[in-house]
Amino acid sequence: MAKLQRPKREAVSGSRTATAASTNKTSHGLLGPGLILAALAFLLFSNTLSHGWALDDYSVIKDNYLTQQGTKGISTLLKTEYRYGYWNSPGSLYRPLSLVMFAIEWQLFPDDPWIGHFMNVALYSASAMLLFFVLARLLKNTNAAIPFCITALFIAHPTHVEVVANIKSRDEILALLFSFSALLFFVKYADSKKTSSLLAALISYLLAMFSKENAITFLAVFPLAIYFFRENSLSDNLKSSALMIIPALIFLAVRQKVLNGQSSTELISHLDNAILQDGIPKLAGALAMMFYYFKALIFPLTMVSDMGYNAVPLSGWSDPKTLLMLLLNIALLAMAYQGLRKKDPVAFGILLFYITFSISSNIFLTIGTSYGERLLYAASLGFSFAFVFALYKFVKTADLNDNLFSFLGKSSAFTAIIAIFFLFFAVKTYTRNPAWKDSYTLYETDVETSSNGAKINYHYGLELTKKGRDAADASNKKMYLEKAIRHFEKALSISPGYHDVYGEMGLAYMYLGDNNKAMENFRTSVEQTPDAKVYSNMGMIYFQQNNIQEAQRVYEKAIQIDNRYVDGYRNLGSALAMQGKFAEAIPQFKKAIEFRPNEAILYYFLGSAYRDSGDSETGQQYLNKAYQLDPKLKK
Repeated sequence: MAKLQRPKREAVSGSRTATAASTNKTSHGLLGPGLILAALAFLLFSNTLSHGWALDDYSVIKDNYLTQQGTKGISTLLKTEYRYGYWNSPGSLYRPLSLVMFAIEWQLFPDDPWIGHFMNVALYSASAMLLFFVLARLLKNTNAAIPFCITALFIAHPTHVEVVANIKSRDEILALLFSFSALLFFVKYADSKKTSSLLAALISYLLAMFSKENAITFLAVFPLAIYFFRENSLSDNLKSSALMIIPALIFLAVRQKVLNGQSSTELISHLDNAILQDGIPKLAGALAMMFYYFKALIFPLTMVSDMGYNAVPLSGWSDPKTLLMLLLNIALLAMAYQGLRKKDPVAFGILLFYITFSISSNIFLTIGTSYGERLLYAASLGFSFAFVFALYKFVKTADLNDNLFSFLGKSSAFTAIIAIFFLFFAVKTYTRNPAWKDSYTLYETDVETSSNGAKINYHYGLELTKKGRDAADASNKKMYLEKAIRHFEKALSISPGYHDVYGEMGLAYMYLGDNNKAMENFRTSVEQTPDAKVYSNMGMIYFQQNNIQEAQRVYEKAIQIDNRYVDGYRNLGSALAMQGKFAEAIPQFKKAIEFRPNEAILYYFLGSAYRDSGDSETGQQYLNKAYQLDPKLKK
């Protein structure tokens, strides 16, 4: 089989091939293919536009009191940890840009997931076009069909479903979108030395860093891209690349200041990151999990949203998966090293994969999860790049002088293989999207795939409990709640010390009307780890038993544990009001309103407390506010 000779790397004017290839890559010539790719990207995820909230959307948007403040919450979002508006626990993440967008969207379209899904799909579509332009510029001596095929495989990859279908993963989309923009302007600067291009690259990269921390890996991509695809001197390349450190340093300084304001540091549980379980060497566990990453990357037959403890067995260095991945990684890196000296584009793709996956791999840093398909988002570009160029080298193709579509038409074997992979990826992506309709659908789907995972059984139990709580039919209610308890018990059989499970199983028993078992599970939960929500749920049972003083006691415990726990303040206020302690109840309702300023029932309780205390005028003002927010409260 004939091998296509690589074009020379002389300046465009010094090579007939380069001149011909560049002629096909004018802005006008690239616009059509770019629009096609953007349209394909949009169509692939068009069936997510009607989806609801799912998974992390709740902690970042739906149940985040800062996001729900709209534009008023932006100043606090910029100076606090990523999930500050959801929990009163320390965190290690600082990604303000996507949060600011969510706050603006909530301001314009409150509690409407459609706008979030639309923005994700639209930004992903824009990323497809931008990536094509970046690759066409970078590979200016190569036929435009090559960047077109790389981009096509990238946008269709099924591991991107979690990125686009989960609104929260806007951080991933923005980080890579702005990294693409930074790379485009950086290459332009390398070609022209125009200060305007450098400034645009610096601004773009700063935005990428404020989108998600893993954008820092592009610090290695910038010089690598110039080394492989330009003839700039090494000193010039390194000097230019060093300037890109400036945005990263600005971000790291801001991040350090924000996170240093926390009273403690975030703890990572083995339930989230399975390689932290006892008896598993970290490196061996990370290599074993890479087996599943490679499987999802190359053969994405089965997709799953969670692979925490103990979804897949890890056995350290005796694990065949660990040894296989050790050998595979050594072989790929050796191949990349050999190709580095020859400036082989396949080697660039391999290195691009390892660079962008380095943080997520758990090899160099320990992150909050051992597996997440979204973590392959940037890395999948390296895979697509290496795959297409390997095919380009070893399968007979048409002359470089042909335009994009003529090249694809004449290169039948090359085009057929690309088309097969694209169609396989596209079909898998489109059919996986419906699983992300909402949290219940996602966990119901994925618990079959990851049946031995403690967290996925726990979260499916949560969703079943909600279904049971809201069911109008008594038989359906019983069915959902009993099924929830079975999955909670499965989670405990996998991880007996999982205290969150006891708290939620107690809630399921409470909805079933078995308060004794409910209280037994609540007590087991708080004995292991005091939890504000569990104490608050204990208070609900005390309320039912008309033991108001005991209810007040556990509600006070709840807000001592979490001084931003709205339900705790609301319930404590209710307990105090029922005892006629209106002067004490009023501050509790006001505190709850600080965190949920648009929740009608809080204004109703506050207004009622003022009214019952004898201040009818103030009470009516708050009651009117409640009726304005929810007219159904006016009886």
